[in-house]
Amino acid sequence: MNGLSYFAAQNSRVMVFEKINNKSVRGEHFTVTVPDVHKIEYTEAGKVTTVEIEGGMSEPGQVDWLIYIRTFSGWLPPHESEEIRAEKRRQIFDKHQPSALNPRNASQAG
Repeated sequence: MNGLSYFAAQNSRVMVFEKINNKSVRGEHFTVTVPDVHKIEYTEAGKVTTVEIEGGMSEPGQVDWLIYIRTFSGWLPPHESEEIRAEKRRQIFDKHQPSALNPRNASQAG
């Protein structure tokens, strides 16, 4: 991976994130973008879903989100007819965990 990468250990597995910019990270098959303090956009295989969040006050370089999981309903158009099964929802939610995306909680690789 080019650029800055982060490793995050979560549930006995390691996830690698490449920092795209100050609002986006890329995993192996997905991208997570935080366009503002109210929303996360998860993109995978050309499909996008959103989850509402509330950005809290935190120390610089740390992530402090309140995630409204009930706002996570499904893929946005034109893929809205495709169901997101429970297992996929759990996988997506795991990727949105602030601890997984927080560079302070991860080892930096160059």
